[in-house]
Amino acid sequence: MQRFQNARILLSSPGRIYLRVFSMRVELDWGQLDRDKPVTNMNQGGVFGFGPGLRLKNIPHDNNDRHEQHTKSDVYKELAPIDPRPQNQESSNDLPQEPEKVPQSERPDLSNLFSISKRPMEVFLRGTYNRKPREKHPERPVPDFLPPDMAQLFKTKKYAELYRRLESVPLAPFELEQLLIMSGNYTFIYKMAQRFRNIFDYAGLSIAFLERLLLVLYMNFDYKEFGRIFSIYLSRVDDPNPDAFRLALRVYLRTENVSVATQIFNQTVMSCRKLSAEILDSYLKDLQQTTSNPSLCYMAYRLWHSRGHDIHFRTRVLIYKIMMRHGTPEQENWVIQHMEDTKGHQVWFVDELDEIETRRDAQEYISTLYLEWVERLEPEECECFRLECIDMLMRVGEVSLARKVLGDAATDAEFKILLRRVLWWIQRDGQPEVYAELLLKVAREAGLEFQEEFFYNLWKTYVAAYPMIRTPITRRFVEEMESGDNFSLQRLAHVITLDAKTGKHRLLRRSIVGDGAEPVLPRMKAIDSRMRSGIWPHKGLLVTALKTSRSIEEVEQLVEFMRSNPKIADLDEPSLKMLIFLKRKTLNPKFPLGTFKFLSSIVEEYRGLLTVSDYTNMLLDAVKFHNHEFGMVVMDRMAEVSPRSNTELLKAVYAIIKFYLEQGRLDLAIDILEQVKKDKTFYPTEFFMRNTKSICELYAHNLDVQDSDEIRENLVIYLEHTIKVLQNQYDHVSAQHMRKLDEYLKKMARWRELV
Repeated sequence: MQRFQNARILLSSPGRIYLRVFSMRVELDWGQLDRDKPVTNMNQGGVFGFGPGLRLKNIPHDNNDRHEQHTKSDVYKELAPIDPRPQNQESSNDLPQEPEKVPQSERPDLSNLFSISKRPMEVFLRGTYNRKPREKHPERPVPDFLPPDMAQLFKTKKYAELYRRLESVPLAPFELEQLLIMSGNYTFIYKMAQRFRNIFDYAGLSIAFLERLLLVLYMNFDYKEFGRIFSIYLSRVDDPNPDAFRLALRVYLRTENVSVATQIFNQTVMSCRKLSAEILDSYLKDLQQTTSNPSLCYMAYRLWHSRGHDIHFRTRVLIYKIMMRHGTPEQENWVIQHMEDTKGHQVWFVDELDEIETRRDAQEYISTLYLEWVERLEPEECECFRLECIDMLMRVGEVSLARKVLGDAATDAEFKILLRRVLWWIQRDGQPEVYAELLLKVAREAGLEFQEEFFYNLWKTYVAAYPMIRTPITRRFVEEMESGDNFSLQRLAHVITLDAKTGKHRLLRRSIVGDGAEPVLPRMKAIDSRMRSGIWPHKGLLVTALKTSRSIEEVEQLVEFMRSNPKIADLDEPSLKMLIFLKRKTLNPKFPLGTFKFLSSIVEEYRGLLTVSDYTNMLLDAVKFHNHEFGMVVMDRMAEVSPRSNTELLKAVYAIIKFYLEQGRLDLAIDILEQVKKDKTFYPTEFFMRNTKSICELYAHNLDVQDSDEIRENLVIYLEHTIKVLQNQYDHVSAQHMRKLDEYLKKMARWRELV
């Protein structure tokens, strides 16, 4: 009763404590409301359980889940002391034991939870990046038919102005060929080709022009026109240019015409006496991205090797990694024997790097074996080795050593390759500010040339890190790309706009082709259809298929597929196990195993592997089925880990507030709200604020205590103020991010001046 009195004072009109807190900025310890009082049994004091809390109206349970209410597993014997008092608990077929009591932490230490876990990528901004030896590229010649003023525009790469000036200039076919072959701006060439498409018969122009046009069409994602021009090109040549052939294979794979790409690849490998090693390397990488089917990569490599064509060392490393991680035992044995027969023993460093799991192991490796490998390997092999080392170091979180490896690059070309891998990790970790700062730093110090892909990837990094302001971020990028001074970026404006609308990167290219492809939910039938074309699903697609499955039969088909292909998706992974169990439970109400018996076994068995998202889902299940004791165990475990993103943090905070309100512990729910209001780095979203307010209002509506109307009225006032504070915080942080983005975009616009 004492705690109820304290809670009444907290939100009562006479006390007005909350008003003093708001107006005087006094720090109030909301958790000091009669702390250390023992927790009573859940069934004492109403359905929602907490006798000392604010009691709610009786809400009936779902009869289908009666056997789930308040049940535990043996995990509680380890996690909680035995409560000698008898428990008036409903018996369960799930577990016959009486559940033990879990001691309550009034204010659990959530400091880890409010600290988003990210790699210290700022390390890459330390020190100086020195210029590396680079090959000199000859200056592009200027078309001799251009008058002096236009020739100057061409030399200074002012393609937007040149395009406007050429609008009134009639060009002969030979002049168009010269202009497009000599230019290095893919947007300019594409626009010029579109302008003269209905004037000139491209089939009658030179082979060099067609090869250049194929590259331009590929770079502008016009795959439909690419197919038409490639057919004309093949009818004109007996021995296709390796670059044109490589691009064609890539287009067919990106449009998911795997069977066509495989057929063309096999025919060309069998019929040509000499092919560039770049073709196999590019084909295997694209094949791996399109499909998880390792057999297609294996057969392509064996066919290429059987014809005696050259193979890059990096391609040997790639096929070795694919087969060791995804291949069958027979495929593994063949690749191992092949490396021995061809004296490709250097690829064994992949095995060493895969075995490193801790930062200490990584430090020891870099200080010893790394130096031995560098001295032993040829330059091409060393480049590949350093690339794999960066992946290993990033994986275990040893960022400072990854910075050292990047600085060890011997040439400018190798440095750019390693830098792109570093940027990929920064993008994956959701740190756009570091991504932009590193690009600009390397541009100033090492003379890094501007590439359109950097701009596009910066956009992807920003919208992944701050999805709550995706629309204004995208709008700002598109404005920058469509400006007259950034003509080289205009081809990406359409890409980003489509990407922003669909959010489906894998379907993006097909949408640009204009074949009417729309993002669809992956069903088992669609997965089977794609598999018959050689396209195996990746793990993310299978997870989405599970989440959206609508029948128990479809769930079992997906589970059987994963059981047959453990290298695509491991059924022992805790997140996947929980997803499959809950789908079975939802789609089959008669499923025998109880929710909390299963979840408790997961908590006990996978303690070191569970993420904040895993615990959040468990906590929401505890709320759904009113299982207080299990929820407290989850809360304790959740406090030990850190979220990997702001989205993960917001879901966790929402679940904790909902859990406290489910118990009738308004004081602890308000305590969490006060913590997030004080934390200036906390970045709420409109969705979070709306849902948090909604569950608090629902709690107030169901109050069934003395003076509930007065408490409800004051709670509404408190919520209005809280949402206003969070909204101001959201606006402030969003404005900060947008101001920083504007600074980066302005600096990137001056990039060429910095180099």
